[in-house]
Amino acid sequence: MYRLISLTTASLLLFDASSVMAQLSADDLIDLPLEELMQMEATVSSVSKRDESLRDIPAAIFVVTREDIRRSAVTNVPDALRMVPGIQVGKISSSEWAVSARGLGGRFSRYLLVLIDGRSIYTSLFSGVNWDEINLSLENIERIEVIRGPGGTIWGANAVNGMVNIITRTPDAVSGTSARLSAGSGETTGSAYVGTKLAGEYGHLTMSGHLERYEAMDQGTSPFTDNPWQNGRLDIGWQHQQGSSEWQLNVGYSNIQSNVAWSKQQVHGLAEAATYGDDQKTGYFAVGKWQRPTNTGLWSARLSVDSMDRDGDAYQWNTKNGDAEIQWAGELASNHQTTFGVALRISESDFQTPTTGMDATLIPEFQRTTIRSFYAQDTWQLLPSWNINAGVRYDDNSDSSDAWQPSVRSLWRVADHHSVWAGSSRAVSTPSRVLNNESYLSIDTIAPDITNPLPALIILESTGAGVEDVELTAYEIGYRYIPSQALSIDLTAFQHNYDNILAGGSLAIPELRFENNLPYLALPVQLNTSASQTSEGIEISARYQINEQWLVQYGGSYFQTEVHQGPSVLETLLEDVVAVPKHQHNMRVFWNASSAFEVDVGLRFASEPDSKRADAYTAMDVNVNYRLTPKASISLSARNLFIDETVEYTREIFSVGSYVVKPSVLLKLQWQID
Repeated sequence: MYRLISLTTASLLLFDASSVMAQLSADDLIDLPLEELMQMEATVSSVSKRDESLRDIPAAIFVVTREDIRRSAVTNVPDALRMVPGIQVGKISSSEWAVSARGLGGRFSRYLLVLIDGRSIYTSLFSGVNWDEINLSLENIERIEVIRGPGGTIWGANAVNGMVNIITRTPDAVSGTSARLSAGSGETTGSAYVGTKLAGEYGHLTMSGHLERYEAMDQGTSPFTDNPWQNGRLDIGWQHQQGSSEWQLNVGYSNIQSNVAWSKQQVHGLAEAATYGDDQKTGYFAVGKWQRPTNTGLWSARLSVDSMDRDGDAYQWNTKNGDAEIQWAGELASNHQTTFGVALRISESDFQTPTTGMDATLIPEFQRTTIRSFYAQDTWQLLPSWNINAGVRYDDNSDSSDAWQPSVRSLWRVADHHSVWAGSSRAVSTPSRVLNNESYLSIDTIAPDITNPLPALIILESTGAGVEDVELTAYEIGYRYIPSQALSIDLTAFQHNYDNILAGGSLAIPELRFENNLPYLALPVQLNTSASQTSEGIEISARYQINEQWLVQYGGSYFQTEVHQGPSVLETLLEDVVAVPKHQHNMRVFWNASSAFEVDVGLRFASEPDSKRADAYTAMDVNVNYRLTPKASISLSARNLFIDETVEYTREIFSVGSYVVKPSVLLKLQWQID
């Protein structure tokens, strides 16, 4: 941590020189819609569950705005997150991504909590996120608030390395009817979207839907073909103001079809085999919200239910979640902004494997989990230039240990335009069902050699006993420089210390078994949470509006980690989970050539991870947008230019090899019908 602080101090001195540039050009700048492009002026709600100015928050937070999404021409949420410093995004197959904050996440982004309007998108099977199920229409997204670092004090378990809150547009913010048609090559073959608003005496009503199809990725080292996938979604939103109370209801339905290859172990002949998922996913959700301002503060409540059924040839997985939460936020005392809340989450899941599917078993097949929570957080404005933010959350989890997640943070405006902040937090991640149930997973085959004449099958086993939550203790320090609306610089350094991380523990006594009357050795490995890890890093983001036509944005990060575990046949398993670039950079240039013509160019670089399980790459993204009429525009985008046979990420287990990213083009027409 001391090395990080020293490096941070040196960086602050370097960036302070940029104030000269700001002073020279500030008088010449024309006030553009900076609320869309200059995020430090944004109001966010993900840190304390109340509206706050981003520039005054003692946390590493980045906002991907609606305008950022439109001008970048991304087609899905994971690609939009590539803009965020400290977020690592790797595409695995046409329908799979690995998204990590500050490393240590993997295929299911286990340590990154993802929310849609505050509703957790969480899969308890592997304690993480299926990114293909977040098939939101990007036109419906207002902004994406990303916190890097622990957020468990307010949001609860699994907000360990960070959290992503996708905030959708409210019905009263939508106008008329709009449509989008797009087609291209590479990652996306075509999509269609229609959204409309109906206003009436009883409030605002919106309806929207889309159909999308994504092409398969090219084979790299995989002998098995990747397949395209498609999804459709329907959303309905209603908003009504009654006196001082506001009511909102959102319901939705989604259908996802994919055919993913998963490895299926064969011990004799060692021929590589795969079973294709051929998944049919159907899901729905309903969220009701209420809020009412009073003389003492703002009361709010949320009730939600969601369900996702996955019927596939590899495995079948059904999950249902119910959430209820009541919160109060207000001024409890002079110079204190306080948030209190209680929450209840009930999750049910059922896992089954067809006879011809993956070699995996969970006992019991059905599980029900209840989490009861209480949280409180207070921001104390000691001086006009100094505040302290402290809070704690308690989670009573029926399947794992009770958890306390405290946090203390402080921000100090040391001078005009300069502020520093620091924080220390504790966060936990609940064990997946693979750990907290009796489980059996066949993951790899070892060929015979001179010393071991029989082939061997590695089997991960868990008894479900003695598994503890992953615990993180985090230390962060940050600096912000905002001399004007035209320039902002944000720098963060961190140290994360993890305990109780998944590791391959003791090797049980090998067992002689037979497959088709031929012998092999079964090597059971008892899963446990005995490993630990230390991670350190630096993240920076900067935006500078040169004049009324040009804006430049830069984001970069440096990350290093060290895993501590005893000898194990699974030594590479953790390396795969932290297979993220040690450093990455992202620069974007926005050019308003005229009132009707926009050009945006992005350049991305990611280094090779220590595990060598992904490639270093440099890629360019270009989007050209032309407004045909006041209500219609056409855009042409090219993504992943300069990339050639690039592996961004390889699935940790059940891998069938790596698929490669290739350049893609997309033509899009948008039309505001009325």
